[in-house]
Amino acid sequence: MFPFFESIACIQGKPRNLNLHQARMAQTYLDHFGMRCPFDLASMAQHLDFSPPVKQKWKCYYNEDETKNEIKSYTPSHPLSFACIATKIDYPYKYSDRSPLIRIKNSLPNGIEPIIIINNALTDTSYSNLIFYKDGKWYTSECYLLRGTMRQSLLDQHLVKECHISLSNVHTFSHFKCINALNSFQESRLYATKMIKEY
Repeated sequence: MFPFFESIACIQGKPRNLNLHQARMAQTYLDHFGMRCPFDLASMAQHLDFSPPVKQKWKCYYNEDETKNEIKSYTPSHPLSFACIATKIDYPYKYSDRSPLIRIKNSLPNGIEPIIIINNALTDTSYSNLIFYKDGKWYTSECYLLRGTMRQSLLDQHLVKECHISLSNVHTFSHFKCINALNSFQESRLYATKMIKEY
């Protein structure tokens, strides 16, 4: 059994943000097994075949003792609309068991993506962090379920800033994007915040 995984975008044969994935894996391993992580993603990558297509998804599953790697092509999803759902879900690590997130998504009609609300704050969708646009600048919620690698990359580059985003102020932002390891700022589709509804 592999309780954790990292999902890494491979662009033209090169894994993206590998240092951030390694850091998250190391923290997860330390928190759960109390030891320094013995797995090195950069070393693994040297022995994997990232041949075409241009964009692929590398999933590295791991437990305390071993890893398992899968490489697949990747096609992004594009929700038709978004629904805010209040819940007390907890997903601080990249768990292989995503059933709590899947249950929330399956509670909505097809094509509608949940935006998870905790204590009135917008956090994540079932598959991504969120960034919001207002007055020429991009922001991300200071509250989130998972510390995403793409989110962290944009923060490190000072391309987005953290702020409080809630049900009461989300519509003061004009647009938003769903970002994750496989969907960068440039790759992510732009949505109008009027597509966000309460459910």
